[in-house]
Amino acid sequence: MSYQSPFHMKMRSITNQKIKDYEKTRNLVQNLEDKVMQLSTHQTTPNMMDAYKQVRQNDYEPSESETRYRQMTTSSYIKH
Repeated sequence: MSYQSPFHMKMRSITNQKIKDYEKTRNLVQNLEDKVMQLSTHQTTPNMMDAYKQVRQNDYEPSESETRYRQMTTSSYIKH
């Protein structure tokens, strides 16, 4: 085994400790991100058939200002 100065040995231990601290922090952040994703996503897709039927039955007509707003924000064609 070759000689290693006390300075290099100390720097190695400091570097190893920094690596351990970084990995611990990274794991903590990853766990928190996973928890947030799990809480914020739906487990099932909601059934929107009833809501769609209600809209179709009521023959909803958007106002002129709503039509202009939709066209401005989505750049899509909206039937007048």
